[in-house]
Amino acid sequence: MVILNNHSIEFRRDGFSLTEIMISTLVMTMMLASVIGFIHSGSELWRKGYSKIDAQNYKRAAFELIKADLMKAYRIEDPMASTTSQITAPGLKYSMAIHNGDLCDFRIMINSDSSLIRDVASPAYETNYNIRIARNVASFSVTRISTWTIRVFLEIGTDPDDYGERETISSDTMVFTAPMAG
Repeated sequence: MVILNNHSIEFRRDGFSLTEIMISTLVMTMMLASVIGFIHSGSELWRKGYSKIDAQNYKRAAFELIKADLMKAYRIEDPMASTTSQITAPGLKYSMAIHNGDLCDFRIMINSDSSLIRDVASPAYETNYNIRIARNVASFSVTRISTWTIRVFLEIGTDPDDYGERETISSDTMVFTAPMAG
């Protein structure tokens, strides 16, 4: 309190000083940056988890379809059986009877957009039998073990559009027996 010419002037401190405002702004910015970083890493972890679940589902569906087709296959053309070494083919070619009894040639392979597809050789049946089995396939190989037995390796990766570079998130090898394909 200051007294001037018999008048008293009282100073009140109603606001914050510039230093206090700058310090509080700096503290709040640091806290906000750490919260945003935590949320970002959590969402990346969540997205990668869903990618793994999708990859497992694609892999399981692919193996189930291949197994169902091989159980009905009359002839497996690729890979050819070999007594001296195992041949790895870029796809699986086989013949199978379809619902009306016609015998059709099928090929399971990776197409240009990294999808595993089943392609039928006959144009008349393309709409009913050509399907995409799995997306983001990093690797697919088939090895003939014996006349009736096929080893299939499938590797599913992340989508390069989401992550910039394909990263393998699920791979598995299964052995199938085709009882009618001998």
